[in-house]
Amino acid sequence: MNPLTKPLADVKSYNYLMAALEPRQRIYVDARCQGSVPVVAARIAGYADPDAMAETLEKDLTVRTALEYAIRKLAHEVNVTRNDVVNMMQDAFRVAATSGEMTAAAREIGKIIGAYAPVEIHTRSDVRITQEKIQGMSDEELARMAAIDGTAERVDDGEVPQAAG
Repeated sequence: MNPLTKPLADVKSYNYLMAALEPRQRIYVDARCQGSVPVVAARIAGYADPDAMAETLEKDLTVRTALEYAIRKLAHEVNVTRNDVVNMMQDAFRVAATSGEMTAAAREIGKIIGAYAPVEIHTRSDVRITQEKIQGMSDEELARMAAIDGTAERVDDGEVPQAAG
């Protein structure tokens, strides 16, 4: 869920989360809230290997939660809603000078509205027929299995069975 759509957490929870972070993690969260990409935020926080640490920090549950709370707090303070952000991105799309700018704005709108959220596709396959089972079936059983509407004519002269109807 988008952090801007969740209700603002209470101040105690936010303060508790920030206190649970190490000093460099707090700097990282602050830099991310100010718009820095993960690698730059890790560099600002003083990590020796910002590339590796950015990946580690982005996966850290406490850092992610603190970042989410901080984003919600910031959004609440500046009174920006999800719809406001979408409207701003639509304006950016309309005034874009290049196709690259248009694509970037469209991509951000897609992220905000959840268009790129993973889609779960559930399939069920219940194929229990083996070659041995098919070879052991009578002509009538094979014809029934092959018939789409459940009926088939038996033909002994080598012709293809035709569905009744």
